[in-house]
Amino acid sequence: MDRSGGKAALAGAYVLAGSSVVAARYVTAFLPPFTVTFFSLAFAVLTVALVYGRQSVRVMRTMTAGQWRYLSIQALFGIALFRFFITFALRRIGAGEVGIVTGAAPAVTAFLAVILIGEPFTGRNVWGVVLAVAGILVLRGGGGELVGDGDAAGYGLAFGGTVCEALLAVVSRKMHVAAESRPGLNPLAHAGIVSGIALVLCLGPMILEAPWPLLPAVPAAGWAALSWYGAVVTILAFALMFIGARNCDGAVIAAYTAIIPLSSVFLSVAFLGETVTVRHFFGCGLVVASVWSMSRQKRGSDSAA
Repeated sequence: MDRSGGKAALAGAYVLAGSSVVAARYVTAFLPPFTVTFFSLAFAVLTVALVYGRQSVRVMRTMTAGQWRYLSIQALFGIALFRFFITFALRRIGAGEVGIVTGAAPAVTAFLAVILIGEPFTGRNVWGVVLAVAGILVLRGGGGELVGDGDAAGYGLAFGGTVCEALLAVVSRKMHVAAESRPGLNPLAHAGIVSGIALVLCLGPMILEAPWPLLPAVPAAGWAALSWYGAVVTILAFALMFIGARNCDGAVIAAYTAIIPLSSVFLSVAFLGETVTVRHFFGCGLVVASVWSMSRQKRGSDSAA
């Protein structure tokens, strides 16, 4: 797959990632955070087992110690800690607000790409980050029903999730450029193995939450949201993100993370009844401009080469 296909994969991945905020917002009304994470991951692992089970076992038998290390880091930060931060944040602030805070992802991802994998930070990348941050400031400011009066802890938790999301993207890219990484790790198996590791990490905290009396009260729509969170958001979105990380550099990945707040904001409006104003459209426009700026920089570099 070429870079254009990688960008399309990133776009699809981050649209789905935005929907995770909406799904989590719905089910946290019925279940505690680690229980939500555990059952969503159970659906994810079950999906891969049914669709790609035998092949995944073969992939695991051929993986190197370095690949296991990278996948464990992805599971810890990209799933377990990310969902810990987001689900606790959703108990304090709205889904739209959480989605808006994740708009810091382009800046965080670009910064981590420079620090962890030595990606260049060019002038267009700077402008892309500035536009993304400006869009988030516009979205965050000025009151409105979508952006409420959530407390500082809620915003801090949402930002912690943003850092974890950025780490997942950058570590995924680093895995593909590292000398010890073997090419061709199947994205579906990759997503399933990462989900399985995260499932084990969340088992203990879930047991401590003792959710057993709450499970019978979860409505069918809640289980449907958990299955979406696991089978689609976790597996399909992660697989697409891994494809994108294989074909795009850190700057492009950073740019496309700006799609997450757009997706989460508008899906919050569509499914949770939150409202959006002209200011929110303007802020989202700035975020889209940041994606265009940072992606355009890469095309120019390619042509120059």
